[in-house]
Amino acid sequence: MIRLTIREQGLKPKQFKLILEKKVKNIETSLSTIGDKVLDKIRRTIRLRKKRGKGTGNLEKAFTKETIDTGTQFIVGIGNVNILNSQASYWYVVNYGLYFGSNRPFIPGGGRYRPVLFEDGPATARLKGRGRSRAILVKERVYDTEPIPTPIRPMNYLEATYNWLFVYWSKYWGKILPW
Repeated sequence: MIRLTIREQGLKPKQFKLILEKKVKNIETSLSTIGDKVLDKIRRTIRLRKKRGKGTGNLEKAFTKETIDTGTQFIVGIGNVNILNSQASYWYVVNYGLYFGSNRPFIPGGGRYRPVLFEDGPATARLKGRGRSRAILVKERVYDTEPIPTPIRPMNYLEATYNWLFVYWSKYWGKILPW
């Protein structure tokens, strides 16, 4: 999902790494620390933006940090798609509000059911799409005049983390590298 890769054109990667090592002691440790901060940020964003009161926390836990050092590249990745698909297969729907890999809005139950009762009371039009509690009773739509459930609202936790990382990354290198 989020991958930081250092590459420099014109210099061999080892030469570039040596130049950076002079400017920044232990660059791998610094990047690993940034990876930890990104992981913490994405988990915090998910926790603060969730729509349901309780929850399993599976989506938060499914995000992990992976570090790969090939000798010419040092990569810190946050969020392995295979792990996300196996531990929280709904991650894409929750972030984008769309079916996986498409532009079609995700409507729970394909629009056949509509919520009528939530943990905090009956469904009300004023809370449509903004409520924070879980539906505990749904009713199948029998007539076409009944309201069609709206698509779920996207959480956009990936976009929030990208934006945060861009700002953090710029500030970090602005302080360290005077060039």
